[in-house]
Amino acid sequence: MRDNQRSKVYNWEEPYFAEVDNPSDPMSSEECLKFANECLKLTGSLKWHPNLSIKDNSKSWAEWDFYHETLVLPLWARNKTVICHEVSHIIVGEQIDGWHGAKFVMMYIKLLDYFNLADKQNLLHEAKLYSVKVANENEVPKIRVKKCKRLRG
Repeated sequence: MRDNQRSKVYNWEEPYFAEVDNPSDPMSSEECLKFANECLKLTGSLKWHPNLSIKDNSKSWAEWDFYHETLVLPLWARNKTVICHEVSHIIVGEQIDGWHGAKFVMMYIKLLDYFNLADKQNLLHEAKLYSVKVANENEVPKIRVKKCKRLRG
């Protein structure tokens, strides 16, 4: 299936999230796995719970390997933003418009907002500027846990 808006999604997220994560301080495999499982438990909507593992590799990209139930996360991708991206794939699965369709984008936005990694309204505004299609909130699973409190710095 053609992934119609993959490049739009990548262009939308790259400048917006470049400041959020510190690639010089990647999370450990254990921290990545714990965070990914925390994300998956938020909706309670999965009919199955993947037996996640984290794969170390030298690939230049991160991915959700459906067949092996593995998050492939090179060192640069060991951060909460990328994990939210990959877990959104797990939650909504492949859609009629590909892996980066409108439902994926809304689920991704909801996870980023829930963990206070980005503001939902800003993300929606930026998505519109990049012509990224976003589903309505009611088209994706609800997050059933109260939102994290913002940490005071």
